[in-house]
Amino acid sequence: MFKALDPDRWAKEVEVHKRLADEKANALVEEAQRKFDAEKNVMSKRESAAVTKLLLLYGEAVSAAVTLLAWIPKSRRLKAIEGAGLSADSPLKPTLLRDAQEAPDLGPDLPSLFKSVSELGV
Repeated sequence: MFKALDPDRWAKEVEVHKRLADEKANALVEEAQRKFDAEKNVMSKRESAAVTKLLLLYGEAVSAAVTLLAWIPKSRRLKAIEGAGLSADSPLKPTLLRDAQEAPDLGPDLPSLFKSVSELGV
């Protein structure tokens, strides 16, 4: 019974219990940090893949726009570019406006192209 009332013994037991609780809490925090870091790494890779895909699609869209611009009659190109809804600060807009002036005018040949295609039965 006197052992149970020994203050030095109780102080040591409380100290050991506190140390074990602190170690367990630190281990839980470290495990949570590792999980967070792993999830962050996975998200970062996904975001990088998404950005890469968007850049590829953007490049394809720009290429298609520049290529198809030649098929729009020169007299209608500026109206078509303005109708595309590009923002005033779009980096694509100056390129399209320049190409609208420089691209050959293949638009007048479009009806004959459609006629040739329809004659082929396509």
